[in-house]
Amino acid sequence: MGEGYRPLIDHNHFMGHGSFDFPRHDTPPANIARHEEKLVLDILVPGFTKDDLEVSIKGDLLTVKGHKPQRVEETGVEYVVEEFAMDGFERKFKLSKEVSTDEIEAKCEHGILHINFLNEKGKEYKRIHKIDVD
Repeated sequence: MGEGYRPLIDHNHFMGHGSFDFPRHDTPPANIARHEEKLVLDILVPGFTKDDLEVSIKGDLLTVKGHKPQRVEETGVEYVVEEFAMDGFERKFKLSKEVSTDEIEAKCEHGILHINFLNEKGKEYKRIHKIDVD
């Protein structure tokens, strides 16, 4: 991908790094926030639809997977760098025993997957689920 352009690129032009030396992140970033008795996990999933996403719980592990069919376009364009293409990912989050897995809601809107669940102290919950994404 773009090897023919290598001699044209100044590899030391940005703070001692080449323009293409930064690591590529194959997992989307996430935020976790507490709202009173509720925890909200937001994961950035631009380009994925609800049908491309799978959310499940097994034991104390919340697993979020995304997979979309690979699209082949014949545009005649040769990319020098292609960072927009993320065909799939998998992220795992360890849950405390106080996190309710009985009442999880998952919704994907505007490129963000929102996962809401209760966080009740002193209560334990069933630990195997598949959650539907709305």
